[in-house]
Amino acid sequence: MNKEKRDIRRSVYEIINETSQIDVMLINVPSKWMKPKNGLFCLPNVHLELSSNNSNMLFGDQDYEPNHGLLTIVSYLQSKDVNVDLYDMQTLCYLEKNKNIKINVEEKLYDMLRIRSPRIVGLSCMTPTLPIAKRISNSVREILPDSTIILGGMASIDVNDCFLESNFDVIIRGEGEYVLYELINRINENSTYHDLDSISYIENGKVVNNEISPIKGQPNVSPAYYLLPKELELVPRIYTSRGCINCCDFCSPSKFFGHKCIVRAADQVINEIVEIHENYNFDVFLIGDLTFYMNNESFEHICRYLSVNDFGKWWCQTQISQLNERSISLLRNAKCCEVAVGFEDMSIGNEKIRKKNPSKLYAKNICRLLKKARIKIQGYWLFGTEKENFESSLEKIKDMCEFIREDLMDTVHISFFIPYPNVITSEYFIDSNNYSRYVDLKSNFYDELPLYHTKYLTSKEIYLLTQLAISCCANEFYKKRIE
Repeated sequence: MNKEKRDIRRSVYEIINETSQIDVMLINVPSKWMKPKNGLFCLPNVHLELSSNNSNMLFGDQDYEPNHGLLTIVSYLQSKDVNVDLYDMQTLCYLEKNKNIKINVEEKLYDMLRIRSPRIVGLSCMTPTLPIAKRISNSVREILPDSTIILGGMASIDVNDCFLESNFDVIIRGEGEYVLYELINRINENSTYHDLDSISYIENGKVVNNEISPIKGQPNVSPAYYLLPKELELVPRIYTSRGCINCCDFCSPSKFFGHKCIVRAADQVINEIVEIHENYNFDVFLIGDLTFYMNNESFEHICRYLSVNDFGKWWCQTQISQLNERSISLLRNAKCCEVAVGFEDMSIGNEKIRKKNPSKLYAKNICRLLKKARIKIQGYWLFGTEKENFESSLEKIKDMCEFIREDLMDTVHISFFIPYPNVITSEYFIDSNNYSRYVDLKSNFYDELPLYHTKYLTSKEIYLLTQLAISCCANEFYKKRIE
């Protein structure tokens, strides 16, 4: 692809100096603000960086991640003629920290709110960044006392906490596009919105949680990437589905969507791929689904289209159980360069993991087929699940090293379970609910003690086993480099 092609994005200074009046301002609450060092010893991270260029990051992956969901919401609202704009604090914080672009991100937000005077302000955050969202909501109320302040995102699952010490009027608990549009209409008409599905609000001093609507799936719009600054390296995500049917007991997104999934029509996906390539300058894109469902007609249609058109490099995330000779052949012909799969664990008896990854032998055979097709493999491994003990953790580390030695894994992503409010089971013993500790983390692993312990492992043991795994894998990559 032509790397000098057109890019309809504006510069960061054009974006932050916009002064036009708007009705709705959406804010992406940042997850990359610096936090104090915790003092944990991080030799494995140094070891990892020195020993291998391929042992911590996915091809085309980044330490930051634009809020693709919020960008899709903006596109949907604009398609309905809503006068809406986005202030992406996370992106601006990243540019300020890494690109030497001087912006006082939070103060600039408040200046823009004063100038642009939106009637409705919506914040999107994750559980770790909820305290930041609360603080921003209180400042918004001071600046725009008559505005309606809305919260959305994964943090909205713990609804009672969201309302504490904040100025949120409404919390959206389901898919954002449809509920927010209806909510905006009600507010603009000065009519009540308390009967809307998928929202929470306070009435007579008590939190009211309305029933969540069934999942509808992504509307037929492309994310508003043109609202991201040109200075940001863009890696678009194309979603072919919304939700997940797996019901993994360590997965927050699956629970958020009610363990249901809606697959988009292939033509909608293809049109989005064409549109982003016509309008933006980037080197790689990805199929952004946490699980790219491969054994269906839509998948085949998309792959056959990509195989006869030159859209450059792309990668995807899926499950070992979704891969077979046919699906791998289609991926290869469609020019897929890398597949990320959740190995998680090869030995403990977790039926949800076994649904994704039937066995070690099965996983190895699939990896050999991927390597034969010249498709790189990223492996996800998870520590600290409820049945895991010290011996099974060491066995898992041996398995990881074995996959590297046998050239069945090109990159590795190692993490531990985080017990978000909606996925906690009785097998996890919570030591702290301070999720904000996980703000400003890199994507390869968590440099924090877990917030919990299990029947078999303390939080320190989970942390140290994770660090040991990173160090051992880095050493295996290093030995392969010098062979």
